[in-house]
Amino acid sequence: MGTRCGTLPGGSFRHGRPGVESPGDPAPLLHRSGSGTAGGTPGTPGSQGRAVTPASPAAGRSRAGSPAPLVVILGPTGAGKSALALDLALALKGGLISADAMQVYRGFDLGTAKPDAATRARVRHELVDMADPRHDFSAGDFVRAADRAVSRLREEGLRPIMVGGTGFYIRAFLRGLFPGPRRSESLRERLRARAGSHGPAYLLRMLARLDPDSADRLGAGDTQRVIRALEVVLLSGETLSRQLARDGGGIWERPERYDAVKIGVHVEKARLVARLEVRAQVFFDAGLVEEVRRLLAAGIPPTANAFKGIGYRESLAVVRGEYSEAEARRRTVIATRQYAKRQMTWFRRESNLHWLAGDEPGENMTRAALAIISQAG
Repeated sequence: MGTRCGTLPGGSFRHGRPGVESPGDPAPLLHRSGSGTAGGTPGTPGSQGRAVTPASPAAGRSRAGSPAPLVVILGPTGAGKSALALDLALALKGGLISADAMQVYRGFDLGTAKPDAATRARVRHELVDMADPRHDFSAGDFVRAADRAVSRLREEGLRPIMVGGTGFYIRAFLRGLFPGPRRSESLRERLRARAGSHGPAYLLRMLARLDPDSADRLGAGDTQRVIRALEVVLLSGETLSRQLARDGGGIWERPERYDAVKIGVHVEKARLVARLEVRAQVFFDAGLVEEVRRLLAAGIPPTANAFKGIGYRESLAVVRGEYSEAEARRRTVIATRQYAKRQMTWFRRESNLHWLAGDEPGENMTRAALAIISQAG
């Protein structure tokens, strides 16, 4: 269980040498953080940056006369889930909700494998090109937007089909997020500045002093989640790990807010690796580096969270002259393979998940998926 902080930390932490801020000292940050007023949420003007609490049982529950269960298609990058979801949408008169942390950003097209205009004309797509890439789009933002998308699709007589590989977003959508403090953009900016001047490991060391349990499960490279954990303890005086424990153990233990039939698509490792290598080459051949140059010229800062996506950070390095495009391609393939492995690790924890082999011809996989959905009601 995480350490409880009954008061906002600051005075209880000793400083280093006089006039020198010791690693992880939160006091200067906290004294300037104000009341933690949230900034506007990207894509939803005037909304708050709060986390999402579990919805009432009425939110999408399948009972007599109620809507059919949601369909959720998930799996690693390159497995074929998008093609399956499109076939299902056509067969079921459905609309697609993207659960991809990068496809939400406008202008980030090639490296996110966004559906093209012809595909989007055939089937309704939600949560694509909806967020300003100059601002972060959080899991809480995603859940609120996805809830609205479900309502819109059902009102229009379309069956909602969620598809994507961002496992945390899917889990947060199905089970909700804990009701933590509002997001404070001013505090976040100061934390990002610390990471920029001292390195990402600095924030992780700070978190280790304030919330050791959260620090243990996060890495220095996961800057956004480290910042959120710091934000929670600095603004609420209580650690994220303790709040999650009190809230029922986090997003794996809560009951699901929606009735959903979940279908996973997996591919044999060697075949998936071959697909991912081709995928990366296609992105670069299509002009991924040039897309990054256009985004920078349009005023998107290189520090934007969207540029942290695989392929984009490597292309950004090419633009900066840090290495060649050939090296960027090589690094993108490696990073994509590593990400696919992490995705599978996450998805294996999902309960009631029906796995289908992505090696099968498309029509076979679609028939198998339709049979699973039919049995679910």
